[in-house]
Amino acid sequence: MATTSCAQTTLKEAFKNDFLIGAALSPAQFCESNQVEAALVKAQFNSISPENVMKWEVIHPELGQYDFSLADRYVAFGVTNGNSRLNDWPVQGRTSYPLHFDRAGKPKPAFDAVLKTALEKTAVKLSAGESALAR
Repeated sequence: MATTSCAQTTLKEAFKNDFLIGAALSPAQFCESNQVEAALVKAQFNSISPENVMKWEVIHPELGQYDFSLADRYVAFGVTNGNSRLNDWPVQGRTSYPLHFDRAGKPKPAFDAVLKTALEKTAVKLSAGESALAR
């Protein structure tokens, strides 16, 4: 009986001349606690997006408190694994603002001040190269 070898083409290889193949990732995948799913992402996808870790409620959970740790791990995973495209920026829709943004929302200048401070804090971290997001 003859044996044949069937090398399987990955999704990202099959469509490399047409478009990127993407997936939305959870921390279990990009932190590699779910090794099966992380391996699948590495093998099949060349564009990644975070499910929720780059939303304001995660990055800026309380006034004066910032946590870029999961965002940094997401970016590091993408860079390490040669993803052609890392999607998302921590400024997402109004529905993902944490409660302190809502409390600051009245009057509008108070909300604008909270948002301005958060954006400046993010930009400073990025420009200083303190975050994997800056790479």
